Amino acid sequence: MDVRREAGDKGKKERREERRRQRRAERARSMNVIGSVEEDVEGEEWLSKEEARERMKAKRELRRRIRAWIEDVQREERLRRQEEARERMEAKREERRRRIQTWIDEVEKERVGEGEEEEDIYCCIII
Repeated sequence: MDVRREAGDKGKKERREERRRQRRAERARSMNVIGSVEEDVEGEEWLSKEEARERMKAKRELRRRIRAWIEDVQREERLRRQEEARERMEAKREERRRRIQTWIDEVEKERVGEGEEEEDIYCCIII
């Protein structure tokens, strides 16, 4: 047995493996294969062009969905920040209105106070 191997004779397992490789190569040529994917322990699963296209479509669709999801999250974040900024501006406007109204009320009180004195004086003059 060792003598035959030294002479280049292959054993039963090697011949079987070689035939298997040849069949696989022939099958790949007949199916117009563009690539292979290792999936199971036994060996490689060869993909036809159609199957490879379908997988690429599925990958593209998955990437598109992920990008759309990321864009949605970013859009929601941007809208939330805009809403917060709008609320802060509204709060500032309201504070400004309140201060102006307080100032107007104080000025009117001063005028009314002065006017009351003048009215009293005026009333006194009439009487």
